[in-house]
Amino acid sequence: MTEHTETTPSTQSFLRFTSHGREFGIEASYSEPNSAIIVGMYVNGRLIFSEAKPAMENSIESGSNAILREAAEELKAQVCEMYAFLDEIDESPETGACIRLAALFFSRALYGEATRLYSTAQEMSPAKNKAFYGAGLAYLELGEYAEACEHFSRAVSLKPLYADYRNSYGLALVWAGRISEGFKQLDQALELNTYFADAYYNYGLAYLFDGIKGPNSGMSEDYVNQSRAMLEKAALIDSMINGKEFQTGLRLLGDGNARDAFGAFKRNRDWVSRERAPSYDERRADFLVHQRSSDQQVVNETIVALQEQLERNPGFVDVTYKLALAHLRRAVCDWRSGLEFYQQTLERNPDFAKAVKAYDIAYLSLGDIERAITNIEGLDDSPRRKPSV
Repeated sequence: MTEHTETTPSTQSFLRFTSHGREFGIEASYSEPNSAIIVGMYVNGRLIFSEAKPAMENSIESGSNAILREAAEELKAQVCEMYAFLDEIDESPETGACIRLAALFFSRALYGEATRLYSTAQEMSPAKNKAFYGAGLAYLELGEYAEACEHFSRAVSLKPLYADYRNSYGLALVWAGRISEGFKQLDQALELNTYFADAYYNYGLAYLFDGIKGPNSGMSEDYVNQSRAMLEKAALIDSMINGKEFQTGLRLLGDGNARDAFGAFKRNRDWVSRERAPSYDERRADFLVHQRSSDQQVVNETIVALQEQLERNPGFVDVTYKLALAHLRRAVCDWRSGLEFYQQTLERNPDFAKAVKAYDIAYLSLGDIERAITNIEGLDDSPRRKPSV
């Protein structure tokens, strides 16, 4: 890896480096007003990723160049670490590791690397639905809608009752111009989950997209009203949707400017998706706790990251399951905490087969055979009754 650094006093820090045959540029600067630090990453001269970080009060006056440099260095360190992980995986690929590392690359908009890892996972485990769904999301971000549709279709065939899969497949079909097929998938997503805000939102976007680019380009009043109804229903279910761009979209729609309204609603959707997505640190923790479970510093950092994620999303079943796993991987195995988080997982989703198995094994390890026997029935992936807790 080679590096070249340029700085301009007080307002900007810029790093250049190469890794794995790609030229990276990372820029850190202050927003206007100076309420945040904007960090952007360029690959081969094209901006692919940016995020805002809170700026320290009066940071312009107190060594701002060093602060900006630190922000740029942090993103560079993440990129270099991801590629180091990639080298490890390439030496000895494993399906789960490929999927988790792909999610890490995805979080930094390195979608090409993500699709390669998902492809490797698919070759190793052709029935792994997460590998096809993750690839679909990456191709969707790349604007390669035909590829996205192909991967979402495979994911849906593997898990036809997953509303998330049908929702994403429906959106990809719409962007690919296959409007009627997209509506069918969105209909099925809403049949599976009648309170699925994102599916209602995508339905509203699909109506607008069809109106401004599809065969119904006349945009009748009825068509506009159908779009508005779907979008407002999504915002009613999920208040986070009802942001500034959403209100701008409604105003533009009311003014008869459907094209600009579509742009505002799409930006709003992208913002909500970014806010809801697990952070880089959370994805990193998920990767490392599986790859380096013997490293106690990694395990402890993972627990901290998962606790932060649980505070933001108290009902997130997957997080409580991972927290239980992390506590049991401590050097001095924390059985009490592990059992507590397995119990929370099963209270949220009694049919979570992996959690049922792990919960029973934990009791067996503690010598509580009677409790384990109570829960030991139905350990396959089919729905089962809630275990005794």
